[in-house]
Amino acid sequence: MGAVMKRRRYRRVKMCSGYRGELMRLMLTNGIVPYDALHMLKGEHRLYTRKLKEMEEEGIVEIVRYKNKKVATLKGFEMNYEKYISSFPVGYYGYYNRIGSQIKIKLGRRADKVQAERAYREGKVSTLMYGCGINELFEEKPDITTDESDIITSACYYGMGEIKLGFGDGEKAIFNSRAIGCIVGQGGMFAVYDTESRAMKWNDASEDRMMIYTARIINKAFPQHENKVQPLTESLVLAYNEKTLCKVILNEKEDKLINTETKYVSMYGMLYKKEYMPLIKNLCSDSEWKTRMKKRYLEADGFNISPGIINMLPVSCDGVNENGEYVLLFCIPDISKLRRFLSAAHMSKQPERYKLYCYSFQAPIVATLTNNAIEVYTTEYEDV
Repeated sequence: MGAVMKRRRYRRVKMCSGYRGELMRLMLTNGIVPYDALHMLKGEHRLYTRKLKEMEEEGIVEIVRYKNKKVATLKGFEMNYEKYISSFPVGYYGYYNRIGSQIKIKLGRRADKVQAERAYREGKVSTLMYGCGINELFEEKPDITTDESDIITSACYYGMGEIKLGFGDGEKAIFNSRAIGCIVGQGGMFAVYDTESRAMKWNDASEDRMMIYTARIINKAFPQHENKVQPLTESLVLAYNEKTLCKVILNEKEDKLINTETKYVSMYGMLYKKEYMPLIKNLCSDSEWKTRMKKRYLEADGFNISPGIINMLPVSCDGVNENGEYVLLFCIPDISKLRRFLSAAHMSKQPERYKLYCYSFQAPIVATLTNNAIEVYTTEYEDV
């Protein structure tokens, strides 16, 4: 008898689902996915890297290096897109060519170190935003380049490449800004900065223009958005580690580096760590989150948190009690308010009247800045 031939079974690859679908959507939206941002996604890190390896072997993904860091990109998009583009919602092809491919091109410009560095940060921040649950993918958010887009019902992240397209001839107004993007949500509008592992250079004039023009284009795109502002008054500052964030807080305006003495009313300091991801989501998505936090932690401890009282105090804080003790709730990580609060405590003859509440994962930052000069109370994170 002849040998029995076994039929080889081929596994049909689903491009738009699971880990593969997430990674493909991120690359189609942002052009790149840095490996050192994979830990910010919701799945298992090893499964993301395994899936990228599979797609590299299939000839769909190309793994390149930027400063010895691995970055995933789509390989030969114009030659390969027909293999997978039909698996995704209509519009990804055009979006990739307008936005994603430009980030990939900038990353490859090794002669232009500034643009290459910016492209890498754009990819990293976008991946973080997606991991936080903020609408970052093309299919999740309204188009900001058209007038009167849909009403935003949840927080959305827009990179500066998208925002610049909405400007047309006004793009030069924000060309020199160090902002990576902007979040628009029920919690407000936030310019996003990424300092990586060092404090970036800062130019007040460039950032002031960005604050005005970015708010203008967002207000134009979403005329019914309840949190209209002119200009932007809040920002998110992302840092690689505690040491870098402390430098940002301690920098003087004269240093010409990013600092807390800007025109932003509030600057929220966050690290590239999973513990900070719920803070980013709650801050940007929920207009009542900060009020609930103050009631939960301060009002329950006998502190008056009434804005009418707090705004009349000589100290920048979140609450005051009958004994004249001031408290700052750094669980809401406003580093500009923290700087003002610590300066007041340092100048006071009664530093024992100053108290600070924070999460346990924020304790290293607080310990460095306070040097045990004021009372610090830590708590574990809980959803409020």
